[in-house]
Order: sequence, then structure tokens, then C-alpha cells
Amino acid sequence: MKSFKKYLSEEVLSAGFSPDIIAFYEDILKEMKRLGKAELIYRGFNTDARQGGATYVKNNRTNFYGSIDPNAKALMKELDIKNPAFGAREELKARMFGTTWIFVPKGKFKAWQSESHVDLLSGFPKDVDHDIEAIADTYVNTLKNINPHEIIFDTKEYYLISINWLLEEIDKGNRFQKYKPKDVKNYNDLYNAIKSVVSFMKWKKKN
Repeated sequence: MKSFKKYLSEEVLSAGFSPDIIAFYEDILKEMKRLGKAELIYRGFNTDARQGGATYVKNNRTNFYGSIDPNAKALMKELDIKNPAFGAREELKARMFGTTWIFVPKGKFKAWQSESHVDLLSGFPKDVDHDIEAIADTYVNTLKNINPHEIIFDTKEYYLISINWLLEEIDKGNRFQKYKPKDVKNYNDLYNAIKSVVSFMKWKKKN
């Protein structure tokens, strides 16, 4: 059987196909703990790898939706974003791009947002000269909620957590779970909820 680290070399891997689903979620918890009480970030992403409620993605993409626009491409270059992954705090916004997941960056990452440049593409009307450097200066690397519509992550890998799976696990009401869906409002809440789920997984494995 492949080791857990070996599995992380794959492009996309669902928790259900991991050799150790508990180790899979414990790694998610480790990454999530760094996010503290930041508000949840959603990503629209279509994949068949949904078993087990979470998916690991190795982000090899250098292109992005809208890269055909020279202004958008120039802005990404000015911000020095190598491996883009787009997210939003508005779940409906993320849903425009695929199945909605909760986004958890893995390893080193940057999270670029701008209060004034709300969306990478809509901020560039046609037939107008744009000062790309000035627009880039409006972006800050932060997880604070300064733009609910778009966060541009620069990360080589990340996890996606199924919202439906999370609600089902929380609603099971097992002896370890103190959280209800309405209680999960930020990453710290999510961390505690999933930690309880993992505790239940460990208990089931022993019994």
C-alpha cells in the first residue's frame, strides 16, 4: 500500500481513497489550525474525487479563468502569483465555478485581496487604459475579510472540504460532536468540528 506522503504526489486525491483517512484529516487539521478565526472561504471546483468528504489538490495550474484578458494576466504577473486558486467568502459566488467546497490552503501560501478591485475581470472595462502597478498596489496579502467576492490564493497545494459531508457528519450527533451546522462560522469552529469527527473515526476503528 502506498504511504500517505506518496499519495500526496497525485494530482487529485479524495479522502475515501487515502490509505489512512484518519491521517488525511489530521493533516487537514494541522493546516487549518494556522487559519485561526478567519471566516470560511469557498471554492467552486468540479471533480469526481469526492469520496470521504475531502479532496487534496496538487495545484500545477499556471493559467486561470480569464487569463485571455491581457490586463488580468498583467496584474497576476505584477502580484507575482505563480499557482493561482480563486476563492470567495460568498458561497453563491464560488458556486458559479463548480461544486462548492470549503477551501484550506496547504503549506506556504499567499491570499491576495483588494477592497477597490473587487473582481479580477470585472475591474478591467474595455477600451480604457489601466495602470496595472497602481491596481496591484491596492492588493494586500491577508485572510481578513476585506473582499467577500474574490480572494486569489497563490499555493502549490490545497484541501477542499465537502460542505454536505460536513453537515452530515455533524448531524450524526455522535458522542464526540458538540457542534451543530449553525455553529460553524469560521475556521476555528470548523477545526473543532472536524476534530470531533476524527475522534469519532478513531473510536469506531477501535470498536
